[in-house]
Amino acid sequence: PEDPVVGIENTPEKSFKIYPNPANTYFSLDLQDVVNPAGWTITLYDLQGKMVYINRADQGQHPVSHLPAGIYILKLDHKGIFKDSRKLMIAR
Repeated sequence: PEDPVVGIENTPEKSFKIYPNPANTYFSLDLQDVVNPAGWTITLYDLQGKMVYINRADQGQHPVSHLPAGIYILKLDHKGIFKDSRKLMIAR
């Protein structure tokens, strides 16, 4: 008999895109691969780990004109459970 193959199945994860990136005064999310985007939350952190923005993911344009230029981490959660993260650059 053949030995069973043991491993991890590669399944594509649901993803999202940030645009424009780098952002200037706002950014938006492409959530077309996210199921039920109304149930998702985004949180933006600076590189020191301080939360600087939180909102529903499906809010359209997210303002960032109040934040200094730099690199931020955008975290996507579904009902409080971490799902994915991306880097967001704010440029002036």
